[in-house]
Order: sequence, then C-alpha cells, then structure tokens
Amino acid sequence: MNPSTTPGLAFPPLVEASLDEAMLRQLIEDWVHHADLCAVRQKGAKTVFAEESKSAVLERAVELLRTRSCRALQVEYLYEGARWTDTVFALPQGYRLVRCRHDPIA
Repeated sequence: MNPSTTPGLAFPPLVEASLDEAMLRQLIEDWVHHADLCAVRQKGAKTVFAEESKSAVLERAVELLRTRSCRALQVEYLYEGARWTDTVFALPQGYRLVRCRHDPIA
C-alpha cells in the first residue's frame, strides 16, 4: 500500500527545522506558556521506542535530550484549537524539530 496514492487517506502537514540551543530554549518557553501540554515522550536508544510517561516532567525530559541521554523528545499539545505533535531530535550539533498539526479539535 502506498499511502501517498491511497484514495481518502490524508496526512497532516509536517514542518521541519534545525534548532540551536537558544531556539530550543524558546521552543520550551512556548510550550510552557502558550500551549496546553498533553503528553511528553522520550526515545531512548536505537532499539528503544518512544514510551509515554505520564509522570515525565518537561524540564527533566529536556535535560535528558540536552545531555544526549535520550535521542528524541516528543511533545503533544493543544494550541489554537488544534492538536500538535513536536518531535525534537538530538543531533551531534544542535537539534532537529519535526512539527505536525493534526485536525482541529471539534
């Protein structure tokens, strides 16, 4: 099955960006002050998949990302009537952000 040609199957738009440390700090501030956080997930190692951790504190999860103790951080949140998912990957130099906007909330 090829999802891009399957009738009736639509994918939400994705946006990608490279981030430095200052941009990551601003992103965290935006999550904290302008969004309604729903979930924080961490990706551990090459063979460990993202697990939702209800008790994960955003600050701790970001610290794990900064120290490269986890490979990626996924934050799901509500903003301006839509559900969003931001995934931030730790790179050797900086970070990569993949942002997905899901259908508006009814």
